[in-house]
Amino acid sequence: MKANLFDPVAAWDALPADLQRRIGIAALVFSVGAEGVFRNMTEKRSFITAWFKGTHSLSAWARRANLLPPDGLRLPDLEALGLSPCPRCGCAETVRWTEDGLCRPCADERGQT
Repeated sequence: MKANLFDPVAAWDALPADLQRRIGIAALVFSVGAEGVFRNMTEKRSFITAWFKGTHSLSAWARRANLLPPDGLRLPDLEALGLSPCPRCGCAETVRWTEDGLCRPCADERGQT
């Protein structure tokens, strides 16, 4: 499955510095907004706005950088985040792995549990 994955490290390294900056800023706005919502902060509406606008801005800049092709979007390689994804479906469940390295849903589909 790895051969068909989107490589975020290579994509990031290939971006010009101005796009890296814009995407990085949008990622921080998204992260702070999401965290404020998850923590149920008193300014929740403002955090929801930051979360939404950060998400929108991330997508817009990624599209502008041709990272989100309309006809060939691929799953990202989650190993770039230090995760070990399921070799069958690519998810990164962290608590439900079977002995053969599959996530529980994939193992259930294959009748291996």
